[in-house]
Amino acid sequence: MSEEYEEEYNEEFEGAEEEGFDEQDKKEGFVAALTTYLPMFMLSLALHMLVLLIIALIPATTKPSAEEVTVITEYVEEEEEEAPPEIEKIELEPTDVEVETEVEEVEEVEEVEVEEEAEMEDDMDDLMELLPDAELASDVEAPAMLGFDVGASGGSNMPGGYSSRLGSGKRRAIGKFGGDGASEAAVEAALRWLAEHQESNGSWDATKYEGDKKNHGAITSLAVLPFLGAGHSENIGKYKKTVRTAIAYINKNAAEALKDSKTYGKFRKTHFYNNYGMALCLMALSEASIFGSSPLTKKNANAIAQHFIDEYMGKKEGWGYTGGGDDLSVAGWVALGLKSAKAADLPALHTKDAKSVFKYYKKWIDDVMTDKNKGIGYYRPGREKVSMTVVGMFNKQFLGCPKSDPFYKNATPNIIKDVKSGRMGVDEIKNCYMLYYGTLASFQQQGILWKSWNPYMKKLLVGTQNRGDVRAKGGSWDPDKSHTGHSVGRVGVTALMALCLEVYYRYDVMN
Repeated sequence: MSEEYEEEYNEEFEGAEEEGFDEQDKKEGFVAALTTYLPMFMLSLALHMLVLLIIALIPATTKPSAEEVTVITEYVEEEEEEAPPEIEKIELEPTDVEVETEVEEVEEVEEVEVEEEAEMEDDMDDLMELLPDAELASDVEAPAMLGFDVGASGGSNMPGGYSSRLGSGKRRAIGKFGGDGASEAAVEAALRWLAEHQESNGSWDATKYEGDKKNHGAITSLAVLPFLGAGHSENIGKYKKTVRTAIAYINKNAAEALKDSKTYGKFRKTHFYNNYGMALCLMALSEASIFGSSPLTKKNANAIAQHFIDEYMGKKEGWGYTGGGDDLSVAGWVALGLKSAKAADLPALHTKDAKSVFKYYKKWIDDVMTDKNKGIGYYRPGREKVSMTVVGMFNKQFLGCPKSDPFYKNATPNIIKDVKSGRMGVDEIKNCYMLYYGTLASFQQQGILWKSWNPYMKKLLVGTQNRGDVRAKGGSWDPDKSHTGHSVGRVGVTALMALCLEVYYRYDVMN
């Protein structure tokens, strides 16, 4: 009952008890009142409901208010944020993108390595038809046994300048700097020829193969360098026996030379001929020490290094055939031998005298033996010689002269001119000495000089290498008619040309 009707009812029956009404009368009165007013209430309620229904059915003709728009917008945004499918897409898309990026990067690296390898193998197959006795050298084995950490750089524990001779760094260096399957097959063929023609005592005899130098110590030191340059040593690689017997022979000669060291001339002429031979011996023993040779090897190398340092003291020039002097050709080999000794961490190179030698030798090269304005080198002061330009360049590079040195800039067009003129040969090698040093210097210089030199050098050497039976001439190069070619013969020329084709990984590019 509504408050209105209840109030009316109460007023009507107020004081009923005083007038003699009992409870029963009161209840009967309430029912009578309810019966009287209820139909009217129900009718009113029905009319109100009908009016509301009619209003609801009338179409809205007015625009929703700003409040209604806001409510709708908030509702839609809330509904989109809570929708599970949309949330899944937002979370998954970044994950998919990251995964795809990582996969693509790995695939790109693999594709580059595979493409280079495939290209090299195709070139190898073509060259194998011409060199039936040549086979690609397998990767050097177990470098870790010597404590070398062979990683991305080829051998991260190797001394500066030598990291690309071992491991995967060697293959990458070949592809990066312009080598290929043909150049590597030519190197392998040369190593096979040299190994085949090594004497039973570990030496090489130049006089058997068109050479006139009877000093086996010097020729053996030269012949073993391309094995070391390609990553083979006394302990690792397929030619370890060849290297081991060669180093043993050199050590024997060095030990005998040390006994005779007081008789100055006999020290070289009997065992290594002159400072050329001694420098080659120092380089071979130092590189063997870098790759883990015996303590005897290091001891002999150190004694020879000390001998050269003692020869130099007070000269402030370079070296000559029998002592200190001003012969850039001899001095160049000695300086490179001492550089190898330094890389081998020989005690003689840690002295004050050794530092003085490098200081004054570098000054002599800069001030006297290379003309910065003309871009030429001198065999002796004032005596110009084409080959000395590249000898001077490579010596300066190894001594740490910056690439901004004006001598490099002015020497580059001179060297390129010599290449184009065919002075070093087109169909035959005319100057193996110039080719060797020119290849080393051009590689270190890189840029336009290397781009001009490398295709020429590679084509010339691969094209002039002898094919056929390794027991005859297959894998070797014919001696050229230059002084060097005539002296070292087929053994020495083959070693020098193999070193040219190993340039991509023999030494790292120096800054």
